[in-house]
Amino acid sequence: MSRPALRILVLVLALANLVAFLWLQRERTAQRMAQAPLPPDVPRLRLLQEEEGGDGGAASACRAVAVAVGERARALAGTARAAGLEAAVARERAQRVTGYWVYLPPFPDRDAAREAVRRLAEAGVRDVQVLGGRRANAVSLGLFRNRALAERRREQAAALGYEPVVEPRVRREDRWRVELRGETDALEAFLRARRLEGASCLADPGPG
Repeated sequence: MSRPALRILVLVLALANLVAFLWLQRERTAQRMAQAPLPPDVPRLRLLQEEEGGDGGAASACRAVAVAVGERARALAGTARAAGLEAAVARERAQRVTGYWVYLPPFPDRDAAREAVRRLAEAGVRDVQVLGGRRANAVSLGLFRNRALAERRREQAAALGYEPVVEPRVRREDRWRVELRGETDALEAFLRARRLEGASCLADPGPG
């Protein structure tokens, strides 16, 4: 081997040894830092499982109970608070379908409406009448408690070439909801003792 080549080989080996030495020193420093105790004022990192109850803390839950009357809703909330639960009362405006009205839209005049009544009667459709007032010359085909009966009457009139309308009859009413929150076991025991059914809350209840 020539002298220049030998000189290059020696330099390469020396550089490789230097790199290896620096890497080993860095590894040893990292190990010492990992094993060194943390100062007392530095908090320890905690896993997500530990934060979610791995330390033995009781789980909490929220259940919503539907109540028909406002006084009962407030009474239930008071009983729940006395049992150590959180309770919030909410009122909602709702519409309840009470039946269905079937009718023919207003005709051009009263004679045309009466002719429709006559044809319906001949076809066996009873209890129909011509209306006045703001629905003048419309023909009522009856009020029905369920949709199936209303649809049957609609089909009878449609078979004669008319275009009857089925209109739900609604009543506005208040609905009450009590949202209960607390430790899961205590909350479920409270509901069972009173034979109440609770659904999951849509949102956390505010302080009641």
